Amino acid sequence: MRVEIRDGLESRPDVGPLAAAVYPPEVLANIVWRSVVSARATRRVLVYDDDGSLVAAAGVLFRTGTLNSSKSNIAGIGGVMTLPTRQREGFGSVAMNAAHQLVARESTSAFGLLFCEPKNFSFYHSLGWSSSPAQSSPSSPPRPRHTPSCRHWFTLSSRPLQRKAPLS
Repeated sequence: MRVEIRDGLESRPDVGPLAAAVYPPEVLANIVWRSVVSARATRRVLVYDDDGSLVAAAGVLFRTGTLNSSKSNIAGIGGVMTLPTRQREGFGSVAMNAAHQLVARESTSAFGLLFCEPKNFSFYHSLGWSSSPAQSSPSSPPRPRHTPSCRHWFTLSSRPLQRKAPLS
């Protein structure tokens, strides 16, 4: 297994085939967040199997927002995906752990933020993420909203981030 950390924009072409496999047209047609406009990843974690095939990815965003009326650095994680034929083999966890390490190393963010569908709650909870109360959501430009997802947050200073995979 190999883990690479790359520029978000530069890595988009590499992630395209993975995204097409994870979200084919029949899935995109019914997915709850299909009309949500997302910010582009600042950095991206790419996970390759032993054969050199890209099997998982996670985007990392660094932004400044407002939390409880105070300016705050926020790290977002999005675009987390694993090739359907390779799910439940730990690649998604490797991508998320590498994203946690990247945030801890390159950001002064007090917490991380992600949005996910209810079917993914247990995965993110197993990695230390918690549901956040709606009143503590950071401010951001108006975007289409989808109610079946939930904000999750992770306090970076309360849990040491262990190196789980080699980082490039």
